Amino acid sequence: MFMSAFRWNASTCSTGLDIMEAVLQILEFAQEEEEEEVLLGRPRVERVFEVRVDALRKYSDSKFIRRFRVSKDTFRWLVDFLAPDLMPLKESNHALNPEQQVLVAMRFYARASFQMDIGDMCGVSQATVCRVVHRVSSAICARRQQFIHFPTTPEERRTIAEGFYEIAQFPGVVGAIDGSHVAIVNPGGERAAHFINRKGWYSINCQGVVDHQLLFTNIVARWYGSAHDSRIFQESQLFRKFQAGEYRGILLGDPAYTCSTFMLTPVRNPTTPEENRYNNAQRRTRGVVERAFGIWKKRFPCVSKGMHLRCSLDHNMAIIVATTCLHNLATRMNDPVPEPEADLPRREIGEPERPINPAEVNFRGNLFRQRFIMQHFNQ
Repeated sequence: MFMSAFRWNASTCSTGLDIMEAVLQILEFAQEEEEEEVLLGRPRVERVFEVRVDALRKYSDSKFIRRFRVSKDTFRWLVDFLAPDLMPLKESNHALNPEQQVLVAMRFYARASFQMDIGDMCGVSQATVCRVVHRVSSAICARRQQFIHFPTTPEERRTIAEGFYEIAQFPGVVGAIDGSHVAIVNPGGERAAHFINRKGWYSINCQGVVDHQLLFTNIVARWYGSAHDSRIFQESQLFRKFQAGEYRGILLGDPAYTCSTFMLTPVRNPTTPEENRYNNAQRRTRGVVERAFGIWKKRFPCVSKGMHLRCSLDHNMAIIVATTCLHNLATRMNDPVPEPEADLPRREIGEPERPINPAEVNFRGNLFRQRFIMQHFNQ
């Protein structure tokens, strides 16, 4: 209002003194306007802070798991673990403490609803939900080595290989690998079309490796939806370490991957009893990765097909990695897998297998697989 009563023309201020005098006049008008508002009985509107619910006290164990996807014990452990990274940046009576920040993030992972709805439920603004989810996800990703670890020592490889062998007597396996799509909204930009997968929707194609306990030991969540599973693996750090001999053992993959000396895939068109026994054992053993993806998406609906992550690409990738870390934590803590809420859409989780291009066939890998079959499945 006061700017309408005071018109300042920069062309009339030829010196620094003139500019200073103009600034002082503006401040004087502002003070007069504020005094006038008070005299007219219209005081400045103060910000209203909503009451924040103490979810740990309000909800029973089962209701807490259904709403926040982990048990109360797991939640308390996570808060203590992340507390150093989530302390308020400034002292304020209304700043969110680490427990409240983790609560907001877990509710987002459980719903992936509009941030305004999450804010209304948790007693914060939409902007606060956005900042908190990014902050908590980044804090978890920064410590992902505490949650996701690929077996590197002989003892670790032996333990996992024995666990896989008990499934279908397939020897030497250190992980099962597969890709899974996480739906996102149109990311925009020149490369937006790359994120349209073969099903026709925008997604991030995530590569995951799991062990016999359904724990993720490796996760890659930075590839667009149209990327082939085989390409993602061949350009990953995991592939380079296997090639260099830093990682040892066998990975089991579906026909989307190229067979090699460390990646065994099913035999296409098996013709012998040995090949059939091999395919059956390979399929049963590899099934753990599909179950792990299914439990991950059931526990955190924000990454399921029925929902779409609506954050920026970088934030979406952080959310994907963070939820895989939380999946491992909940699995180690023996948390039950919560049932989806009634109003959440239910979609199929499995993805049809995509055969590799014949030009990508690795003849050395096929020869290794034939020798492996004759050695271990010739019964």
